[in-house]
Amino acid sequence: MAIAIKQLPATASLAQSPIAFSVSESAGLYSQLEFVYTANLYYWTGSISSSGSYKYQLQKYPNASNFGIFDFSKILASTFNTNAYSHPSDVRYYKADFNFQYQSGSQYVTGSTVTSSVYYALDGYLLSRNNAIGTELNQNTVFYPFLTDGPQSQSAVLDDAGNIGIWKASVLGGATPNTASYTASYSNGSTLKVSIPLAAVGAGNPTTDLIELVPFGPNQIANATTSSFNGPLLTSYKVQAYSGSTALGSAIHVDIFCEIKYEPIRIQYKNRYGQWDYFTFPKVNRRGFKTKSRDYRPQVGTWNSSELAYPDYDSTIQKYVVDTDETLLVNSDWLPATYNETFKQLLVSPEIYQLEDLGNQLTPLSITTSDFQIKTVVNDQLIQYAFEFAVGENYKLVL
Repeated sequence: MAIAIKQLPATASLAQSPIAFSVSESAGLYSQLEFVYTANLYYWTGSISSSGSYKYQLQKYPNASNFGIFDFSKILASTFNTNAYSHPSDVRYYKADFNFQYQSGSQYVTGSTVTSSVYYALDGYLLSRNNAIGTELNQNTVFYPFLTDGPQSQSAVLDDAGNIGIWKASVLGGATPNTASYTASYSNGSTLKVSIPLAAVGAGNPTTDLIELVPFGPNQIANATTSSFNGPLLTSYKVQAYSGSTALGSAIHVDIFCEIKYEPIRIQYKNRYGQWDYFTFPKVNRRGFKTKSRDYRPQVGTWNSSELAYPDYDSTIQKYVVDTDETLLVNSDWLPATYNETFKQLLVSPEIYQLEDLGNQLTPLSITTSDFQIKTVVNDQLIQYAFEFAVGENYKLVL
């Protein structure tokens, strides 16, 4: 009475999308009274071997094909309840035990338990049009092991900060990165190549070691390597992951804005891999400030004095509470159509910040633009977008 696992999830799954196992029983017992497939789900952080006891027990009746399909995504996604800024390597291990049971007389009969392999879960999602259920992490993006969808050509200013996540565990036996490399080009024709070694993954592959943040903005790269990296002659640079001398995935090319007329706005947002992407808005921006108040009408007059009077400073309208709303309106440069995917992920991102002061100051934002008309070169020739954000901090520090 054996049970078999037919469908498996990706080695590293994005937990907001289906994480499916399908199981079957080959002896025809699924026609027995009260037959159900059962699953015990384990998930944990820390070492790969520290599973502990199971967290959930689930049951499924056979479907029309006599299979039981378990989707663990809702449970696993609910465990990612902290912000990415404070937990950059937010990964879960998970596995499941599968069995079946049915009623025979007054007793329940079970089969032999089958245990799955151990898998990774990340706080992210697949794309409906581009990814099949179970798509491996290294097939999601051409920039793997960098956890970003790019685009391949981006822009920044010299003082821009920012780090991006790189996945360091093996997927399907593939190579793992050990270096992030940066090649800078300067207006005088010279080049400079610098590298940053990645930290080794500790014994037991602890979840906190599986994703590492590496410098991405030119200021961040200079701080980690050499101050001459983002000198005034810098025109562009590319970022590439390596395993030894072997390049992994596609490089990301970053051009430096040659002329800045307005204050550039650097936006950092959580992408579909639960990691950071960035966009610098170099065009005109507007900041708004609005107040909302609730009033009350106090009793005026000197009622506690020896004589009743109405002082000049008494007012019949007092502010009970004053709240503030601040907004930020930004405009992009002229862009290629490859940025359309970037802005889709920005619009659905649950975590957005403005980076200021070389990345030392962080302002939480919430995007209030709820739609944008997707433009293409064929239809629109020139592509430019505007987005509005609400500032996620009150003007008054009142907790």
